[in-house]
Amino acid sequence: MHGSLEVTPTVAVDAPAVSAESRLGEAWRRFAGDRLALIGLAIILVVTLAAIFAPLVAPDDPNFQYEGLRRAAPGVEGHLLGTDEVGRDILSRLIYGGRLSLFVSVTPTVIAAVIALLLGLVAGYAGGKTEQVIMRALDVFFAFPVVLLAILIAGVLGPGPRNQIIAIVFILVPYMARVVGTQVSSLRRQDFVEAARATGAGPVEIIGHELLPNVIGPLIVYATVLVGFMILVAAGLSFFGLGASPPASDWGYMVNTGKGTLSTSPHVVLMPSIMIVLVALAFTFVGDGLRNVLDPQGHAA
Repeated sequence: MHGSLEVTPTVAVDAPAVSAESRLGEAWRRFAGDRLALIGLAIILVVTLAAIFAPLVAPDDPNFQYEGLRRAAPGVEGHLLGTDEVGRDILSRLIYGGRLSLFVSVTPTVIAAVIALLLGLVAGYAGGKTEQVIMRALDVFFAFPVVLLAILIAGVLGPGPRNQIIAIVFILVPYMARVVGTQVSSLRRQDFVEAARATGAGPVEIIGHELLPNVIGPLIVYATVLVGFMILVAAGLSFFGLGASPPASDWGYMVNTGKGTLSTSPHVVLMPSIMIVLVALAFTFVGDGLRNVLDPQGHAA
């Protein structure tokens, strides 16, 4: 499982000077050429906007319990996706649940990317003992499967969205830092870095002007793909009772509370499960599309 986070990032190649509008237009054409990426982007936008405007979009209060309508099938009495085990509207809970599920997946990925970027830049540029110390310290985390480590950390810290975020940050930083560190270690030996050093540029200038632009793109691609995986991890933590406390809506928690109705009312579990997989795939498709934008030849290969 812990090997599933590994990817082979690409290094940005300097292109001829063109206007920002032309570069953006070309990038969008490449991205739009990937139908799965467009579908993924559309799904993410719809789910995100629905979560943001949940009070306006959701047909019901997500915590209101309809007496006599427990486990109602989809379509019964206006409940498009049915009701759950205690009579709450599933569609409303999915919409509100998107707020928490996206927050505990996207937020830690962004935080981990920032931390990993700093660690990777320092380790890769400094090299030697500095690189060895940083990378060996991070290698400790590779001894544990990703999901097991997340459960262990969240279990020690206790349930709650904040601890979910902390656990996910811990499991992501080593993988992202390795990607950045490997890239920077290779780039620091390139001619353009040596040329900048020969002109008197200091470490901060070299890192900011020469190295950072070449690693930020691959890191964004990697982080986007990882958000999809973190959707699954966060849902797993919630399923094991390490996420939000009831009655908060959370996709993983919805699967957990509805698992007892799987044989009689499968829609109670299937609806949040489908949402988890759908959004996770959407981020993966978008990440794949971004990789195509940054390195279309390498992607095609």
